[in-house]
Amino acid sequence: QWSRKKITEESLTGSGQETKRGISVIYCLIMKFIFRITFVLLFTPILPVHASFTVTNIAAGSPANHSLFIKSDGSLWAMGINTEGQLGDGNGNNTNWPVQIVTNGVIAAAAGYLHSLYLKSDGSLWSVGYNGYGQLGDGTSLFATNKPEQVYPGGVTKIAAGYYHSLFLKSDGSLWGMGDNEYGQLGKAGFTSTNAPVLITNGV
Repeated sequence: QWSRKKITEESLTGSGQETKRGISVIYCLIMKFIFRITFVLLFTPILPVHASFTVTNIAAGSPANHSLFIKSDGSLWAMGINTEGQLGDGNGNNTNWPVQIVTNGVIAAAAGYLHSLYLKSDGSLWSVGYNGYGQLGDGTSLFATNKPEQVYPGGVTKIAAGYYHSLFLKSDGSLWGMGDNEYGQLGKAGFTSTNAPVLITNGV
């Protein structure tokens, strides 16, 4: 009897230990799962969800590394370096995720070295960013701006942004430019830069 009782107690004790080990393993697995979920929730960046639209126009600044694109809904988006406000989002923070600059009406965009241009469906021309050579065409000596400003009210059909100068074509076939003219890139007499649009030629 003593031997049978001892064997039974040992069996029960062994069974209890196995049960404890099983519970410990399950507990560890649960805690590991909770830890992983918590880590994902805390450290995975939550990115904004954008509606699906077709991209209709793109532009890349070189070599200063900022990019622009237009969606089919007419919205303008920008990302990259923003040291001179060339993204046009109202601040000077760089971003590796597209930020919306204009909600609608944009049909073309151009990216210079540290400035950006965009054209709206009403024919108005807008510029933003570095203005050290007058490439924004706003007629001022303002060094830079991080908020888009209207350069021309209407009639513009095409735009282009150079290193420190800008060009635009009007519906009457006239070509205009502003900004750096050190090498004659504005196509006007002399090599003086200008901070307001100047007529380059007609019949383009």
